[in-house]
Amino acid sequence: RLIDLGEAFPHDAVPDQLAEPSDLQVPEKLFTKKFDYRVDLWRAGCVIYTLVIGDKPFAWVWVWRVDSLVAQMIHFVEDLPPEWRPEWERMKAAAGRKHEDIRGIDNSP
Repeated sequence: RLIDLGEAFPHDAVPDQLAEPSDLQVPEKLFTKKFDYRVDLWRAGCVIYTLVIGDKPFAWVWVWRVDSLVAQMIHFVEDLPPEWRPEWERMKAAAGRKHEDIRGIDNSP
């Protein structure tokens, strides 16, 4: 294992919970509350990005707000799967967000 983050699990033994640093949260868990082995792909991508670019893919100051993290993800990968759109609309409404992506992000709680 090159990068474990302390959360490795076999494909056939997915845990019920996953400890996640805010900037490594996986989109599947945010939208469906479920995850599987693909969590490793997301985290590996984030770590590779950090190693190559020298900065984290998602701004640390904003990731404690789920709507801001998702807005950054949308800005980074462009759009969400159609089945996640209703949940995203709910998140945006709850946060008072008007924009899909990172435009106009407010850092206040």
